[in-house]
Amino acid sequence: MRGTPLTEEQKANFLIRYLDGAAREKVDELPEIQRENYNTLVTHLRSFFESPQQRHLARQALSTCQQGLSESTTAFADRLRNLIRAATTGQDPNAQKERILEEYLARLRGDFLYFVRLDNPTTFEQAVERAQMVEQLLAEAAVDRLMHRATHTDNQQVQALSAQVALAAQPTVVARRLFGRTDIAASYLGSGLIQIHKCMAIPASRWSFLGFNDTCFARPLVDIRLPSSVSHRTYMDVDTAVLEEEANAVPCYSVPYFYIFDGNSGGLAGCVFCFLHNGVFDEEVADERKPALLQLADKCHVRANGCFYYRRSTLAPAGNRHDLVVVPERLKKPLFLAFHESPSAEGHFFWRKALAKISRKYFWPHMADVFALCRACDVCQRKKAAARNPEQLLLPVPVAIFDKIYVDLTGPMHVTERGNRYIMAMIDHFSKYVIAVALPDCTSATVARALMNECILKYGVMSELVSDNASYLKSETDRIR
Repeated sequence: MRGTPLTEEQKANFLIRYLDGAAREKVDELPEIQRENYNTLVTHLRSFFESPQQRHLARQALSTCQQGLSESTTAFADRLRNLIRAATTGQDPNAQKERILEEYLARLRGDFLYFVRLDNPTTFEQAVERAQMVEQLLAEAAVDRLMHRATHTDNQQVQALSAQVALAAQPTVVARRLFGRTDIAASYLGSGLIQIHKCMAIPASRWSFLGFNDTCFARPLVDIRLPSSVSHRTYMDVDTAVLEEEANAVPCYSVPYFYIFDGNSGGLAGCVFCFLHNGVFDEEVADERKPALLQLADKCHVRANGCFYYRRSTLAPAGNRHDLVVVPERLKKPLFLAFHESPSAEGHFFWRKALAKISRKYFWPHMADVFALCRACDVCQRKKAAARNPEQLLLPVPVAIFDKIYVDLTGPMHVTERGNRYIMAMIDHFSKYVIAVALPDCTSATVARALMNECILKYGVMSELVSDNASYLKSETDRIR
């Protein structure tokens, strides 16, 4: 006979009966109607008494949490908020809200982040609302519509945002910021292309156009895992249709033209770039660093497209005399990953091959860093067997006195009064005890007699007799055994 299943109210009463201390206080805070529902009680208690293991897992997931390429801003906001709440269980609610806002702005995709930061949102809800508005504009409007003010809307916020997008994406403004000149005119060709009149046509999604801004690598503007797209190519007199087809082949967004690197920041490369561009070092550069920076600056130059290049030595092979792009400190690792882990790069080569591939197009001081980056690669450490020397056989270990005897002869020497001309030495391998016998000659019979009388009859028969395989030990002596 089966028992009647418990109702939700009976389960709740049974649970409350066994609660005590802080858990009972948390239950008493709920209204009477909610205390009658078992699932409501469990959910309420879990929010206050999550286990350390669950917090640890939430923090691990939070450390790698990024907005996916096809993930909406709303879904990303909900996922990030749940992770932070799980990772900071028990903390002050106000501190949790500040943490959620900070992490959301830090992990939001770059093409949304620029417009969200324009309003300086003070709450998480304001940031999400702003991101949703930008996402809606990018999804519903083409680039040509974003470059003009929206005329069929009554929403003032949407109109203001569209005006900001149009100003940032104005081709002539982009061209002047990129090339540092005021006499350049430009027009938009569509599909992410900008035509610089009487100069060149370049895809707006290319890394050479966007410069060295590490924010670009966090977004699908350029597929950093395809080294072929991480290039600096100038397009002279190329058919526009070809360029549009190539630009469409690279996953990109066409809006963020304002992410243009100005070259005035970023470690050693930034200091040299600033010196070449302005003629003087920045005030923050120490005097002891200037000689080394000047020596490097003699081998570098800035082209008209605003990119920073290193002149390769004239002793290089004929096919490798082109200038190299100088990589700033913060882009070393992304560039290394593109050439080391990408499937199109044939993946996880030894550090010498990785260095040879990178040094064909790129340069930074102390490129031996590639060795340390390869050594830090987790996949290489797990999959590639460490180089080991072939193991040798163990050396024989002596176990007893006079178990192993070494024998050898020295001579001929000057004749003694007794007519002896040779010395026969026998050494015990274990104790290193030495037996020396004078011999008149080195015949097999004389050697065998001395070995028998001075060693075997006095100390016993040995297990091994080691010699240099001389002729006096290969005939009669062998017959003794």
